[in-house]
Amino acid sequence: MFSHMLTRVVAAITTMATVGMASAQVILMNDTTSDTVQVLDRTTGDLLTTFDASYSSTGIAVIDGPGSTLLMSDQTADTIWQMNSDGSLIGEYISAPIDNLRGINRLPNGYVVGAAASGIYAWNNSGDVLSQSIPGNFFDVFFIQNRLVASDLGDNTVDVYNLSGQLIGGLPNSSIAFPEQATLINTPNGPRVAVVGFTAQNVTIITPGGSVESTFPISGSGRGIIQAGNGNLLVSSNSGLYEYALDGTQIRTIMTGTGFRYLHVSRHYGR
Repeated sequence: MFSHMLTRVVAAITTMATVGMASAQVILMNDTTSDTVQVLDRTTGDLLTTFDASYSSTGIAVIDGPGSTLLMSDQTADTIWQMNSDGSLIGEYISAPIDNLRGINRLPNGYVVGAAASGIYAWNNSGDVLSQSIPGNFFDVFFIQNRLVASDLGDNTVDVYNLSGQLIGGLPNSSIAFPEQATLINTPNGPRVAVVGFTAQNVTIITPGGSVESTFPISGSGRGIIQAGNGNLLVSSNSGLYEYALDGTQIRTIMTGTGFRYLHVSRHYGR
C-alpha cells in the first residue's frame, strides 16, 4: 500500500512541500481550446497572463525542464515540446513518438517520466527514451521518495511502483472512474495523494496507508489538480478552473473554459 511510500517520510515530504510553496513562482495550465498556456498566481490561482502554444496539438502538462526551459506533453502529437522560459518554442525534446502521451514530471536526476496509453516511460537528459517501461494505460505519474505514483486508466485506480517498475501497492481496482492528474498535498492530518476523476467528476483523497480518506464532487469532468499556496485545491475540468477547500467546499469559479488540463508549479517561467 501507500505506506511503503509515505509513512516513514512524512516529515521529509512536509518540509519539501512547504519549501516548494515558498520558493515557487507561478502555476502553468494548458488550455487546448485557445492553444495557450495559462499562467496563474501560485498563491491564489488567479490568472496573471497567457502565452501562445499554437505549435501544440493537445497540450496536457507543462513542467520545468533542463536549464531554464519548459517542457510540454502533447497527447495528439505524441511528443514533448521544449520551450524557452517565455514559452517560445525551441523544438521537440524527445527523439521518438510515444502514443497518447499525457502527464509528465521530472525525477531528481533530471530525467523526465511520462504517462501514456502504452505505459509509463522515462527519458534521459538528452530526450532519449530509456529501454525499460511499465506497461499499462496511464494518465499521470509523479515521483516521491524512490516511488512512482500513477493514475491507472486501465484499472481505474492509483498505483505505486518502485523505480524498477514493480507494482508495490495502490487502491483496489475500479476505485476511481477515469483518474487523471494526481498530486501530493498537505492536510491537517499530514500528507495525502489527491487525484481527480474525469468520469467520476470528483476528487479522491488517499491516505498514506492506501485507503480512500474522502471524496468530494466537482463541477464538470476533472482533469487537473494542484494545491495552491493558500492551502486550497485548484481543480480544472471540462467546464473551468475552480478553487476548493480541503473539505470539498467550492470556494469560487476562477474562470470558465472547456480546454483546461493539468496544473504544475513553475520556477522557470519568466526567468
